[in-house]
Amino acid sequence: GSAKRQLRKLLFYPNIYGVPKWYTTLPPSHGQPQLRIAQVSASKMTYGITIASIGDASFITISAEEFERIKDAKIKLMAVLEIEEKFDLFMENYAEYERDVLCISQKQMLRGDGTWTTAMDDLLLLNRRLVNIVTAGRLYRDQVKHDISTMYGHESVAANDVETAFRREYDGVLGYRVIEALRNHIQHEALPIRNLHYGPERVSVGGRELVRFTLTPELDTAALRSSGFKRAVLTEIEQDQVSPNVTTFLRSFVGGLSRVHSDIRRLTESDLQKWELQIQRVLLLGREQLFARVGVAAVARDECGNHPEVIEVFEEFVQRLGALRRRYLNVGSLNEWFLSSETT
Repeated sequence: GSAKRQLRKLLFYPNIYGVPKWYTTLPPSHGQPQLRIAQVSASKMTYGITIASIGDASFITISAEEFERIKDAKIKLMAVLEIEEKFDLFMENYAEYERDVLCISQKQMLRGDGTWTTAMDDLLLLNRRLVNIVTAGRLYRDQVKHDISTMYGHESVAANDVETAFRREYDGVLGYRVIEALRNHIQHEALPIRNLHYGPERVSVGGRELVRFTLTPELDTAALRSSGFKRAVLTEIEQDQVSPNVTTFLRSFVGGLSRVHSDIRRLTESDLQKWELQIQRVLLLGREQLFARVGVAAVARDECGNHPEVIEVFEEFVQRLGALRRRYLNVGSLNEWFLSSETT
C-alpha cells in the first residue's frame, strides 16, 4: 500500500560527502545480467547477513521472516530519526531567534549608535527568524502527523493520540493560537513584527543601581485588526490586555510543540526499544561471525547472485537517534524561563 511505499523510501540514509560510504549497494556477485522483475519474483530467493562493502562472499543465511523483521525495524527507526531531526530543525530556528534578540540588545548596550536604518535591519532580521520558526513548526506538525499515521496506521491509537496532543496545546495555550494565526498572516498578508522597543532601564539588584538592556519585538494590534488576522485570537489578546510581546507568545508556542514532541517520544518508546534490539542483534551477528567493524547488510539474493533488496545496518544512525532523543527534555516549561547576564 501507499504507507509501505512511503516508509520504503527511508531504507537508505542520504550520502554525505566526506563520510565513508561503506554502506553502498552490493553489486551482483557473479557479474551475470540482472533478471527482470517477473523473473526475480519467480526465482528462489535466499536471505542473509553480509558485509556490504566487500560483496557477499561471507554470508550468514537467515529466514525470509527474519529479513522482513530487520527491514521493518530499519524503516521504523529511520522514520523516528526523521521525526527527531524535524524537531531539532524547529528548535534550532527558535534558538537563532533568541540569540539574535540578545545580540541586538548587546549591540545597543556597547555601541549605543542606533539609527533608523539599523533599527529596520533589526526588525527585518527578527521577522526573518520568526518566518523560519513558524514555517518549521508547520512542517513539523504536518509531517509528523503523516509519519505516525504511516508507521501505525491512519486509524491507530497512536495517530489519534498525536492529533489529540496538538489539539490540546492549541486549545489550552493562547501563545500557541497566536503563533498559528501569525503563520497564516505571514503567508497571506504581511510580516508580523512592526515595533521594536529598545529598553535600557534602571533596576535595583542587590542594593545596586544598574541599567538593564532589553529588546521587545511587538505586534501592532491595530494593524492586525485591519487585516485578515484571526478575529477570535485578536479578541483574546485585546480583552485579556495581553502584552503584544512576540517573544512571550513564541516561548509559549515552542513549549507547546515541545510537549507534543515529548508525547510522541513516550508513545514510540516501547516500539523503539524493540526495533533497536532487532538492529543490535544484526550488528552483533556481524561482529561475532563476520568480524565486521563498521556495519553489515541484510540482503535478498536470487539464483544468479543479484541482490534485489539490500538493507544497510550500521551503528551510527542508532547512536544519532539516541543522541537526538536526549535533547530538549525540559523545554515544555520554556515560557517560565529566561536568560540573563546580570551579576550580583
